[in-house]
Amino acid sequence: MALAEMTRVLTATGVFDGGAAHTAEEVGTALRATPRHRHIVRRWLRALAGRDRLTHRDTDDTNSGLVPVSAPEAERARRLAAELEHEIGWSTELLAVMRTCAERLPELVSGEVGIRDLLFPGAATDAADAAYRDNLAIRHLNRAVVAALREIAANHTGEERLRVLEVGGGVGGTTGELVPVLAEYGVDYLFTDPSAFFLNEARERFADHTWVGYQRFDVDEDPRAQQLVPNTFDVVVCANTLHAAADADAAVGRLRELLVPGGQLVFVENTRDENLPLLVSMEFLEVAGRAWTDVREHTGQSFLTHSQWRELLDGHGASEVVSLPGARDALAATGQEVFLATMKDDRHHVPVGELARTAATRLPEYMLPTVWQVVDTLPRTANGKTDRARLKSWLPRESAPVVVDEQPKDELESALAGLWTELLAVDGVTRNDDFFDLGGDSLLVARMVGRLRERVPQAADLEWEVVLRHMLRRPTVAGLAGFLRGLAGTQDAPVPGTVRTDPVIHLHGSRSPDEPTTVLVHAGTATIMPYRALITEIRRRSPGLAEVVGVEVPDLGAFLDAPPDGLIEQMAADYARALTADGRGRFHVVGYCLGGLIATEVARNLAESGAEVESLTVISSHSPRFRLDDELLAEYSFAVMMGIDPAELGFPDDQYRVAAAADAVLAAGPGVLPDGGLAALPEEFEDVAGCFRRLADVPRATRIARMCEAVPASAGTYEPDHMTRLFLAFRQSVFAITRYDAEPYAGDITFLRHDGAYPFPGSKDAVTTYWEELTLGDLDIVDIGGDHYSCLSVEHAPGILKTLGELTQGAITR
Repeated sequence: MALAEMTRVLTATGVFDGGAAHTAEEVGTALRATPRHRHIVRRWLRALAGRDRLTHRDTDDTNSGLVPVSAPEAERARRLAAELEHEIGWSTELLAVMRTCAERLPELVSGEVGIRDLLFPGAATDAADAAYRDNLAIRHLNRAVVAALREIAANHTGEERLRVLEVGGGVGGTTGELVPVLAEYGVDYLFTDPSAFFLNEARERFADHTWVGYQRFDVDEDPRAQQLVPNTFDVVVCANTLHAAADADAAVGRLRELLVPGGQLVFVENTRDENLPLLVSMEFLEVAGRAWTDVREHTGQSFLTHSQWRELLDGHGASEVVSLPGARDALAATGQEVFLATMKDDRHHVPVGELARTAATRLPEYMLPTVWQVVDTLPRTANGKTDRARLKSWLPRESAPVVVDEQPKDELESALAGLWTELLAVDGVTRNDDFFDLGGDSLLVARMVGRLRERVPQAADLEWEVVLRHMLRRPTVAGLAGFLRGLAGTQDAPVPGTVRTDPVIHLHGSRSPDEPTTVLVHAGTATIMPYRALITEIRRRSPGLAEVVGVEVPDLGAFLDAPPDGLIEQMAADYARALTADGRGRFHVVGYCLGGLIATEVARNLAESGAEVESLTVISSHSPRFRLDDELLAEYSFAVMMGIDPAELGFPDDQYRVAAAADAVLAAGPGVLPDGGLAALPEEFEDVAGCFRRLADVPRATRIARMCEAVPASAGTYEPDHMTRLFLAFRQSVFAITRYDAEPYAGDITFLRHDGAYPFPGSKDAVTTYWEELTLGDLDIVDIGGDHYSCLSVEHAPGILKTLGELTQGAITR
């Protein structure tokens, strides 16, 4: 079935017509494949050639002679797959996913449709887990993992409890199987994941099991920097997570170091790299944002094979390696395997308590260490001596003594500190602790607002975005308490009638004459809210040696009252003056969405004022070549940006039909989308026009109220007044941008172009052409994951920050 779908897509391009021979790169061009999806195209060609459905010629690395598949043949394959699935109960979700992807494979390859949006619009990845993790093979392997951990727990002896580390716990599929079984044994279980959101979900799910702990952990990073020290755990469990590491070999090395001598590494992986069903479905998700630096960088693989895992384990000195299912087991053909390996059995495990007691019998008290760590090797300098500086860096960070004024100073601050302690699962919170440094993120802010409304009277009417905007500026108990007092008209309240005039908002770090300032320019809603996940990552990873600021509209009323014509130029000039007013002279400028166009104008003004613009980066920035006057079309675009399903509001559910309808209006009146233009379209577009006409008869207040009800929980909660303000700001921004005629930019630009769908107002080609024509210097195009509305999400923010770190020579993370 999968081979038939690959063949159908390749045949439709005509690239192999008449016996033509082409390289994989040429085939990728014919499919308009994104850079990362060319990896999948190459894998298709190898799979077809390996089954004599295509001829590969090694001499010039070309492919030819694609064997066609008829429609009846393809249908027979689908029917047979369905019959066999029913017979053995494999996974109905996987077949459903394959059918859904098969219908849109060309668009998946070209990036016009994103895999997440196609399969799970507006939802988490639970369905993906069901599709390719909850299947016959993985159910059996989970039972094996549970049986192994039960036996290890039952046989554990010694003065310390069995310590288990789960890496990449995610939605807790494996945890849910293990925790009930391990509850009867003396176990300390540490659930980890890179996402604070999943940690909080796990805290709630396993709240009755007090022996389960939670911590952020990224296996691609140094464990020590994440407060995990060597020789700490008896068992490490990884369920379908190690292949996601940039370097699987390095990841196993880090986990080996965390294990005590004789500790067990238990992991589940797909070892069948050429998994044809995944190649036309979920592999589009697996390659999203991946940049492998292990063997896969050179082999073109997505997954390591059984023999490669065994070789990797051998390289780390693993012993007693067992894997299931066995080679003769029927399930071996699935490629899903569980590995159990003993690590470091060439040495003896000595508990820290035993070391401390022995030392106490032989040394005077003043000579006893206050910190104990058991390490596999001592670090060495280049000339072979013990690296004392590195040893010193391994000491726990000394925390400054808590002074009196750091403690919550009143009942409100105490309530907030208690809520943060509970929400973030930390031992205690002072009034100046940073919410994001403690592991918080924008998703946890949304949850905090819900609990604030229940517990703190001053917060009863709070809106999620209002709190988050404040938290992005001053994310401390003291800062939030001051904000709440201001709402109540007490000591921190602003003077009535005052209007903020400074568009520059300090976000992180401190200004230094030796460091440039990184500037995040607001998007269409006139605020820096779309950067919230990125700002969280900056706070989490940067010590703050360099300054990061945001630029947003300071006076919304004046912004909304201004005529759209010339507004972009005026805003950019004001922003540049504000940025340089306090002596800043070096900048990295970043702009997302409509903010990319504003950022370009800001960078131009900064350069003309004599400041140094070290880099300009625009992220998924659209560039409409028409004037938009259609109120309802602006409302449609706003709803999509907010993550709302337009169909829930009465708009058409096909974004491409809306785009085609807008093109039809532009064809009739070049350069302008007039108000009511889509509603007046002829019968050919009645499906779109009818929706717009019916909505035009609904009062805007009613439409806004529907938006408040339809906005997904992950985007927060909104009251009608607040949603209206956001929409009006967005509409004004769109009207201003579509009346803005940019001049060429003399410097270099980096364009971060998203891989996903390109709905209205432009195609990938049109958006790319815009930046090619605008840039007089060098244009560097970097493809990033997600679509326009998700590329800065919690999922993609770490990858964006890594890219920006390279573009700013590390300034954004210093």
